[in-house]
Amino acid sequence: MSIEKKLRGLGRGFMKGRKEGEVIVYRKNNKTLLSNSDGSNPIEISDKVAIQWSPDGRELLLLEEEFQKERYFLLDIFSEEEKEILPYNESKSSLLITPDNKNFLFKERRWYNLIGGKRDLKLANKSNFEIEKLVKDCHQDYKIFISPDSKKIAYTPLPQRESPVQGDFVVYDTVGKQKIHSEHSLLLGWHSNESLLIVEPGSVDTFLIRDLKNIKRRNVLKLETRGIKTGAPVYSPDKSKICCYIVRANENDKIHGGTGSFDVYSRSGKKLFSHKLKLINGRPVMGISWASDNKRFVITDHMDYRNTELVSINYKTKEKSRIAENVSNPLWQPK
Repeated sequence: MSIEKKLRGLGRGFMKGRKEGEVIVYRKNNKTLLSNSDGSNPIEISDKVAIQWSPDGRELLLLEEEFQKERYFLLDIFSEEEKEILPYNESKSSLLITPDNKNFLFKERRWYNLIGGKRDLKLANKSNFEIEKLVKDCHQDYKIFISPDSKKIAYTPLPQRESPVQGDFVVYDTVGKQKIHSEHSLLLGWHSNESLLIVEPGSVDTFLIRDLKNIKRRNVLKLETRGIKTGAPVYSPDKSKICCYIVRANENDKIHGGTGSFDVYSRSGKKLFSHKLKLINGRPVMGISWASDNKRFVITDHMDYRNTELVSINYKTKEKSRIAENVSNPLWQPK
């Protein structure tokens, strides 16, 4: 028996009496709670905000913000041990665990100006915290995207203009240590290890799959939908399904502003499932996390003007159940 299995068998900490892969964490009343996937047996585990599970489902990445300063911690839910990541430094931000669970990726500020500040993009080894600088002049306000195999990153560079322009991105190869692609398009995420999902230049909601091995190819992702896609698409853990928030505006509906849905599609764009959403002022509540079985997910939705609910859905069986109220940041434990 491995040391890992012995640890999990002897000291299960917050996981005592729970099944791995059947646990959800979420934010409620300024506390982070952990519960079973059906909402039962919720317990408070931290004052800090949980922002990511480690890929093995053993640790939670926690964020503590105070006066615009960010501190990061790892919480082992089996041993209940919490440790701060890297020496505290107010210039670090946007820290993430890479998909291979070997490194932390983060931005580190060199200096600040009205454009947004110059930041270097760096990797820190997860076991010994050895730091490696990857690129410089990464924009502080936009998200970093890591390929599923952790070998490439896509980021928004610092603009040369006086105001940030969302729509430029650069792809950097962390193995070859070089920039391999750049373009002026709105980046939404990785479609595979060798392709990116972008919004077609000049469009609002036409998705293109940018093949890094065949840049000139125009591969449109056609989704069977009526309405405007809003927010970045969400992929299932195995990348076999793509999900989108869909909004259909209605100016005559003064409270809701229209109707909405959360739709599940195959990679080819075929609609597999649709969950009707409640809108307030034309907007849904953003919050979605998939289970490792690629069939179930939890999603936040409006109950009324003031209250929200966390709903568990199995898109295969169409089963739905409310598991919590007035929560945010749901994260389903990977397995």
